[in-house]
Amino acid sequence: MKWLEIVEVRAAQIDDKLMIQEVAHLLGETQMNDFVKIYINVRSGTDWSFHLQNESEQVNLQGSDLAIQFKKVLRKFGIVNHSIWEEHQKEI
Repeated sequence: MKWLEIVEVRAAQIDDKLMIQEVAHLLGETQMNDFVKIYINVRSGTDWSFHLQNESEQVNLQGSDLAIQFKKVLRKFGIVNHSIWEEHQKEI
């Protein structure tokens, strides 16, 4: 089963160089680089969204280990939201 985690951080101001350094350090410790996409809100520049693609037999309702680590790092920079999405399998 495929599932997606979205970890978002929202801040009034953000030290994006420091945040990216810490995120890069996390990604350097894992084999997940190909499964993580990073997006920046084009209007604010301080809202970031990290999309982690997962595949397993069951969705982990607490989130993946990597997403939990992302949340710990990103809390230093602003308000963090974490959501988990299961891929819809039926045709519409």
